Amino acid sequence: MSGKIFKGEYILRNILAIFVLVIFIVLELLYLKIIPNNFFNDSYKNIIGIISHRVTASDSEIALQENNAIENDDNDNLMNDDKYLDYKKINFDGNYKISTVSETYFDNTLFVGDSRMLGFSIFKQIPGATYYCYQSADAFTILDKEYDLQPYGRITLYNLLSIKRFDKIYISLGINNVAAGLANHKNHYKHLLDTIKNLQPNAIIYLLANLHVTSQLINDNISLNNDRINNINEFISEFEDKKQVFYLDPNVVYDDEFGNMDIELSYDNAHIYLRHYDRLYNFLITHAVVYDE
Repeated sequence: MSGKIFKGEYILRNILAIFVLVIFIVLELLYLKIIPNNFFNDSYKNIIGIISHRVTASDSEIALQENNAIENDDNDNLMNDDKYLDYKKINFDGNYKISTVSETYFDNTLFVGDSRMLGFSIFKQIPGATYYCYQSADAFTILDKEYDLQPYGRITLYNLLSIKRFDKIYISLGINNVAAGLANHKNHYKHLLDTIKNLQPNAIIYLLANLHVTSQLINDNISLNNDRINNINEFISEFEDKKQVFYLDPNVVYDDEFGNMDIELSYDNAHIYLRHYDRLYNFLITHAVVYDE
């Protein structure tokens, strides 16, 4: 009888030891950032991240993407950017018009976004523009997550906005949190926008609607559909004040007659063929806010 008790205690101790070891390993991986901090939070689930991101780019286009992420730790030299200290303020209560502009309009512009905006950055390397975009980016984490960005090295979006002044900022985020509750998602998006407005009080801010997905993806994935995307776009549009912040919906150049992404424009039913980013570029240059001098 005593032998059986001893054996049971031995097994129990081994189970407890394994459990403690597993907890220690998970905590260590979290500390090393091998496991994301939000790994266990369903509200942060990046739905679109499970879709294969097979960018149909030429070798030179892929090289552009890789060259856009070079590591350089010399951030201190950028802290005293004279452009940040001396710039002309815009009267956001003044008159403005929506105009067609040239590419120079995007000088000193920041593009913030997820894999769709990353595709745009590969398609169009605009001189003077900065692209802070990567696969699975979302409004929940983008302010504090480090990203390799030339010439800054590893830098968070918050720090980038703190050391460099931008004239315009385009934000394309939301689809990667389609599974999050709308109220929670809206609060995080508002926090992101408020932070950007605080750090960049003189930038014109454009909020881009999330592009739809094709009908084929809707049939294959019940979690990701255009009704959910439209709900996200609706609360994003509510942040438009038509002074400093403007909402733009590029779905008008990508949708079919049923309000889904045209299946012929996408290689995986969620991302656009690179050659079709010319539609987004033309949409942006024909929907530019210009204030009276």
